[in-house]
Amino acid sequence: MWKSTVLVLPLMIASCSGGAQKTPDAPKEAHSEHNMAAMPGMGNMSDPGHDMSSMDDAKPVASTDTPPLKIVGPIDGATIGQRVAVVFEGPAQLSKYTMDNPEAAAHLHIALDDTELMPMGEQLISLGAKQYVFIFDLPTKPGRHTISLYWADRLHKKIENGVQTISVEVTGSK
Repeated sequence: MWKSTVLVLPLMIASCSGGAQKTPDAPKEAHSEHNMAAMPGMGNMSDPGHDMSSMDDAKPVASTDTPPLKIVGPIDGATIGQRVAVVFEGPAQLSKYTMDNPEAAAHLHIALDDTELMPMGEQLISLGAKQYVFIFDLPTKPGRHTISLYWADRLHKKIENGVQTISVEVTGSK
C-alpha cells in the first residue's frame, strides 16, 4: 500500500505540471478546444502584431481609407447548397488587409449571420482580376441566411460605409 501511494504522488504532480519544465518566457497555450486562433478564419490575436494594449489611442479608420469591396456571388436572393462560397472583388493586394498583416489599419471580415470570420490570406483563393473566393469550412443549415463582407478596424469595429450584405436561401443539398 505504501509503495503505490509513493508512486502515485509523483505521477499526480507530473500530470498537473504537464510533466515538463517550462521557461518563464514560454507563452501559455490555450486548450485546443478553446483556442479560437486555431479555428478556421480566425486570426491569432496573441501574435505580437495584434497586441491590443497599445490600441487605446488608435485612430478610427474612415471608409475612404479602405478599398471598395463587392460581393459578386452568390447574388442577393440566390438559392445555394450547404457549402457556402463567397466570391468578391477587393484590392489587388488583399493580403495587406488580412490578419496576416499586423500593420494593417483595417482588415477583412466575412460574416454568415452572426458568425464573423477574419480570413487569413491563405484562406482566400485568388481568381485574378481582383476577385477572390472564400469558402466557409462548415456546412450551413438550410434556411434563409445573411452574408456580409466588410472592413473592420484594429479594434474589430465594423467600418459601416463599406459593408456589403446579401441574403441567400440554403437548401438541404450540398
